[in-house]
Amino acid sequence: MKKIIILLFILTTITSCVSEDDLDTALAYCPTGEDISGPGSTINITAGQRVAQELSMNGIIGATVYMDRIRLFMSSENLSSVSVKVYKDIEESHSHTPDDGTLVGAATLTSGLGSADPATEHDLYFSSPVPFQVGKTYYLIVDGVGGDFSMSITTPGYLPTSRINIYNGSNWTSPYGYDPNISFDVYYSHCTGI
Repeated sequence: MKKIIILLFILTTITSCVSEDDLDTALAYCPTGEDISGPGSTINITAGQRVAQELSMNGIIGATVYMDRIRLFMSSENLSSVSVKVYKDIEESHSHTPDDGTLVGAATLTSGLGSADPATEHDLYFSSPVPFQVGKTYYLIVDGVGGDFSMSITTPGYLPTSRINIYNGSNWTSPYGYDPNISFDVYYSHCTGI
């Protein structure tokens, strides 16, 4: 009972010192980006394979955050282009197949390629901001055209749902039991619903 009284007192103190508009602003923060990169290792992707990163957006239910750019960390010495497609999972199907959902955004990079270092930064811009709804599951699918490539991964993964899937030409597999993330940064243009 004492804990409840103390918490109520603290909440009352906070709300009495901050105006209602300021409190709404403090609780409804729209991020400008997120850093999902960190220490780890690399994965090697052979020509014809694709990489998928599963992720879920956390935050205020009903909110949507819009991504306009993604930064990947990967080698590109054998590639003529790199593309990222974003799929929203069809929850009713429960298939959780990365490219079996609704395509909500795509970006392609054709310049600045040629590095052998898997930690090289590659920025891809979306022509229209990609909407991420809070509470929904999405897949980022990375495809390198022209040959083999390597990507930096973080271990352990930072994301709530962080399994990397690899498409081997016929089906998707999850070869990493420790659930790493591919290293990437995302940049947001704006938010709605908060």
